[in-house]
Amino acid sequence: KILRTEVPSVLGGIRVLNLHGRGIRRITPSAFEPLVCLQTLLLSFNCIASFATFPECKTLERLDLSFNFVEKVSSLAFAPALSNLDISWNSLGVSLEIRDIDASLNDIFVSLARDVPELKGLDMTGNPVTKSSWYRTVALARLRKLRSFDGQDVRDGEVDEARERAKRFEGVELTEALLLTKSYLFAGCSPSAGSTTPGSPSPSRLPPLDLGDTPEQLGPLATTALAIAGPFGAIATSGGGRVPGLTRQNWRGFAEVIDLRNMGLSALIGFGMPNLSGFKLLRRLMLDGNKLTSLEALGVLSSLEELSVE
Repeated sequence: KILRTEVPSVLGGIRVLNLHGRGIRRITPSAFEPLVCLQTLLLSFNCIASFATFPECKTLERLDLSFNFVEKVSSLAFAPALSNLDISWNSLGVSLEIRDIDASLNDIFVSLARDVPELKGLDMTGNPVTKSSWYRTVALARLRKLRSFDGQDVRDGEVDEARERAKRFEGVELTEALLLTKSYLFAGCSPSAGSTTPGSPSPSRLPPLDLGDTPEQLGPLATTALAIAGPFGAIATSGGGRVPGLTRQNWRGFAEVIDLRNMGLSALIGFGMPNLSGFKLLRRLMLDGNKLTSLEALGVLSSLEELSVE
């Protein structure tokens, strides 16, 4: 209604449109049709909560949405030429826990890199997502043409540094090979046997399953005594020789401990990832130091006794 006119052509030459503080909640799809030359749109201090209804504006280069109520950056494909975006003091990440903020942070910058690849200036000051310690790193790693971020110039070499640091943020993908190298059993035990020794200390490093000389079998554990203490008590065994019946195909049935601490995992389930079925004896699972947002994949671990996810 604000732009309604009997002669739409009068809006054709407008390059800057200031609609600051007009109580706008949404913009209709046809609102910008007469604005064929619009380059700067100022919408600060309104009540806009989503980009979903924004009309296409191929000429738009600067968009100011500061002090609104935007909670999610889903798509900015409506403004492919955008080079400067101000979405400071909105609500990005307001409903998320700190652990979830890291996961959503990547989604925000991936969307921006996809839809507005020429973005050179971005201000997200005052949004909850800025609490993440990875905030600036992920932004610069994804938006490689940024020259100004949150009012600060991007210095020479900072983008390359961010790309290297972001590799730790992205973490690794859970694979069958990773599961194998991070799975442990009590040496000399079969899937139905084990031994205990009360009061044994908890080791700082657990010996992994490893391939032996025969490709179908897994090599023995270290010959020194192994003790694992937990809520279910201490279990100790000593290695020596091969574990009878252990092969590449059935190794999951022997694993009693999986140690995935500090791996940078963001998910335990997803396309192309192995499920966690077949771990019939798994008693202890350590997931500390990851970026997981769901433990849904653990539903198949019926024998699990100790879970750590700090």
